[in-house]
Amino acid sequence: DTAAFVGGHRAELRAHAAAGYADDTIENCVVAVDASGAELGYVISVTDPNSYGGDVTLSIGVTNDGTLNGYSITTINDTAGLGMKAKEDSFSSQFAGKQVESFEVTKTGATSDNQIDAISGATITSSAVTSAVNAGLAYYRSLAQ
Repeated sequence: DTAAFVGGHRAELRAHAAAGYADDTIENCVVAVDASGAELGYVISVTDPNSYGGDVTLSIGVTNDGTLNGYSITTINDTAGLGMKAKEDSFSSQFAGKQVESFEVTKTGATSDNQIDAISGATITSSAVTSAVNAGLAYYRSLAQ
């Protein structure tokens, strides 16, 4: 088995998300390991209910040093050609390989590692995805303490 459940039961996961991210729910967290069993970091699944089309659920990968590998959206019901662009590399690649406390969405062009360029015409979705990623990072930090 390449993963082990972390964090106890669902109520404890919700409690962690409530620390600054009350709308977001940590759905699951597993330890990521390599073929030899060495721990690499965590895969954390998060749902944010505030996307344009409702819930957006994604999983983030965070290495042991706090670097975000990126995210993968598992559930989204947004407008084709707009919010659905959150699944595209042109948006998601902005998060990958970064080690920041949290991300913020900007409409004026990212000027620092923690800034994410909003999807044109889909700022609500951009903000929901960013909030979910931030909630996952906050949960990771609570595990790392």
